[in-house]
Amino acid sequence: MATVNEGLLRIGNWIIMFDLGATALRRSYGSHSRAYQDISQIMAYYGFVRIQYSVYRHPTGCPLMIACAAIINIRGLHWTAGNFQGNPHVREIRIAIQRSQAMVMTPFVRGGPLPFIPLW
Repeated sequence: MATVNEGLLRIGNWIIMFDLGATALRRSYGSHSRAYQDISQIMAYYGFVRIQYSVYRHPTGCPLMIACAAIINIRGLHWTAGNFQGNPHVREIRIAIQRSQAMVMTPFVRGGPLPFIPLW
């Protein structure tokens, strides 16, 4: 469980959740497996471990900026701004700390501005 200090200090067990779209998910072991590998490699680089299929958590806690750095690198993948039609695209991506409101990062990954990072 996150504490108030984790939110205020922006250091804690950050969770990154993403959705690449249902069709891409069904095909993840086929022609679109590379999209999941791309994200998995980025998450591993920043120290995140998979806790569910599309959910990663930092096991020892990290600053929020580490989670944002992972998102910035995901944004750099050529396919993230794509559109549906069965191709991989970022349908939704969020950063959260346990028991706290999630920050929706989807517009940023699709090419928009970095959203406001709230004070908890």
